[in-house]
Amino acid sequence: MKVFMQPVFLENLFYESLKLLCFISLPILLSLLFVGLFFNIFQKITSINEQALSFVPKIITICLIFTFFGAWILNLIVHYMEYVFNNISSAIFCTL
Repeated sequence: MKVFMQPVFLENLFYESLKLLCFISLPILLSLLFVGLFFNIFQKITSINEQALSFVPKIITICLIFTFFGAWILNLIVHYMEYVFNNISSAIFCTL
């Protein structure tokens, strides 16, 4: 008995996983980009070369992003996993 998976399902699964990855990483990356850019400009203007000055606000930003967007991110992941588990049985077929 051979077990095969339909290529259409795999293509759709790959597309949905990449779309989910973009949706999850977008708020985190954009907020860290703006915070890093702001503190980099601030360091250049004031001639302060302290590494902790840019590190601490980024950690605080990540904590705030997960506080505000954590439920949304978790909801996206749960819906994606429901989609995968509900459709995996229809995507697999066996031949003798």
